[in-house]
Amino acid sequence: MNQRKKTLNPDKKLACDFAMGDIVSDDIDNWINTPIHEHMHKFISLGGEIVEEMSQHEDVHECETKELMDSIMQIPKCMYHYARMHHYITDKSLSES
Repeated sequence: MNQRKKTLNPDKKLACDFAMGDIVSDDIDNWINTPIHEHMHKFISLGGEIVEEMSQHEDVHECETKELMDSIMQIPKCMYHYARMHHYITDKSLSES
């Protein structure tokens, strides 16, 4: 997964980072056996961090609308790619069993 990460778009890279971190901290078997919805909390936290960061600007209008929209849209895109990776790895694991 780490080798392919170099050629991925930013949304996929971030999802890959989350997945690799979870796999390392939780163990691959625990990660595979955990329902995908239980992994989604980290993306809600990411959204909160983005909103917090944007609100720290002295002039809220300082943030360009495009930048804000891109940041906000990165969250569901990352969730989608994370869920796809989880599904793919789970399917591969089950087919090898």
